Amino acid sequence: MTGSGITPNGARLDQIFGGLRQDFVRTPPQEGEISKAPAKDGDPCFVQIHVGDTVDELGPCPYMLRGTALPKKGERCLLLTSNFGQPWIAAFWPYA
Repeated sequence: MTGSGITPNGARLDQIFGGLRQDFVRTPPQEGEISKAPAKDGDPCFVQIHVGDTVDELGPCPYMLRGTALPKKGERCLLLTSNFGQPWIAAFWPYA
Protein backbone atom coordinates (compact mmCIF):
# COMPACT_ATOMS: atom_id res chain seq x y z
CA MET A 1 0.00 0.00 0.00
CA THR A 2 1.75 3.15 -1.18
CA GLY A 3 1.77 6.17 1.12
CA SER A 4 0.32 4.31 4.10
CA GLY A 5 3.54 3.93 6.08
CA ILE A 6 3.32 0.13 5.71
CA THR A 7 6.01 -1.80 3.82
CA PRO A 8 5.11 -4.67 1.45
CA ASN A 9 5.96 -7.22 4.18
CA GLY A 10 3.60 -5.55 6.67
CA ALA A 11 6.13 -3.70 8.85
CA ARG A 12 5.32 -0.14 9.81
CA LEU A 13 7.91 2.42 8.71
CA ASP A 14 8.04 3.95 12.19
CA GLN A 15 9.10 0.52 13.51
CA ILE A 16 11.91 0.32 10.97
CA PHE A 17 13.09 3.91 11.30
CA GLY A 18 12.11 4.47 14.94
CA GLY A 19 15.79 4.53 16.01
CA LEU A 20 16.63 7.56 13.86
CA ARG A 21 17.29 10.75 15.75
CA GLN A 22 14.50 13.24 15.26
CA ASP A 23 17.04 16.08 14.95
CA PHE A 24 19.16 14.20 12.38
CA VAL A 25 20.35 16.35 9.50
CA ARG A 26 21.80 14.59 6.48
CA THR A 27 25.45 15.49 6.04
CA PRO A 28 27.04 14.97 2.64
CA PRO A 29 30.32 13.04 2.38
CA GLN A 30 33.27 15.26 3.28
CA GLU A 31 36.97 15.11 2.51
CA GLY A 32 39.18 15.45 5.54
CA GLU A 33 42.69 14.84 6.80
CA ILE A 34 43.79 12.35 9.45
CA SER A 35 44.89 14.47 12.42
CA LYS A 36 45.53 11.71 14.95
CA ALA A 37 46.34 8.29 13.54
CA PRO A 38 45.82 4.99 15.32
CA ALA A 39 48.98 3.17 16.48
CA LYS A 40 47.27 -0.21 16.09
CA ASP A 41 43.95 -1.58 14.87
CA GLY A 42 41.19 -0.54 17.26
CA ASP A 43 42.92 2.65 18.44
CA PRO A 44 40.99 5.89 17.95
CA CYS A 45 41.42 7.97 14.82
CA PHE A 46 40.61 11.68 14.53
CA VAL A 47 39.96 13.75 11.41
CA GLN A 48 40.12 17.47 10.61
CA ILE A 49 37.64 18.97 8.16
CA HIS A 50 38.66 22.29 6.56
CA VAL A 51 35.83 24.58 5.48
CA GLY A 52 36.99 28.03 4.52
CA ASP A 53 38.92 29.46 7.49
CA THR A 54 37.32 26.96 9.88
CA VAL A 55 38.87 23.66 10.98
CA ASP A 56 36.69 21.12 12.76
CA GLU A 57 38.20 18.12 14.53
CA LEU A 58 35.95 15.07 14.57
CA GLY A 59 36.40 11.78 16.33
CA PRO A 60 37.01 9.25 17.38
CA CYS A 61 36.07 7.97 13.93
CA PRO A 62 35.69 4.25 13.17
CA TYR A 63 37.58 3.13 10.06
CA MET A 64 38.07 0.07 7.89
CA LEU A 65 41.57 -1.28 7.38
CA ARG A 66 42.89 -1.09 3.83
CA GLY A 67 44.44 -4.56 3.73
CA THR A 68 46.71 -4.27 6.76
CA ALA A 69 47.28 -0.52 6.35
CA LEU A 70 46.13 1.85 9.07
CA PRO A 71 45.29 5.52 8.44
CA LYS A 72 48.37 7.73 8.85
CA LYS A 73 48.55 11.33 10.07
CA GLY A 74 48.24 13.71 7.13
CA GLU A 75 46.47 11.28 4.81
CA ARG A 76 43.28 12.36 3.09
CA CYS A 77 40.06 10.57 3.91
CA LEU A 78 36.43 10.43 2.92
CA LEU A 79 34.18 10.98 5.92
CA LEU A 80 30.57 9.83 6.12
CA THR A 81 28.14 10.53 8.96
CA SER A 82 25.80 7.86 10.32
CA ASN A 83 22.14 8.46 11.10
CA PHE A 84 23.23 8.85 14.75
CA GLY A 85 25.70 11.64 13.91
CA GLN A 86 28.81 9.42 14.23
CA PRO A 87 31.57 10.27 11.73
CA TRP A 88 33.02 7.22 9.92
CA ILE A 89 36.13 7.07 7.74
CA ALA A 90 34.91 5.35 4.58
CA ALA A 91 38.27 5.50 2.76
CA PHE A 92 41.74 6.94 3.26
CA TRP A 93 44.70 7.43 0.96
CA PRO A 94 48.08 9.18 1.03
CA TYR A 95 48.66 12.54 -0.57
CA ALA A 96 50.36 12.16 -3.95
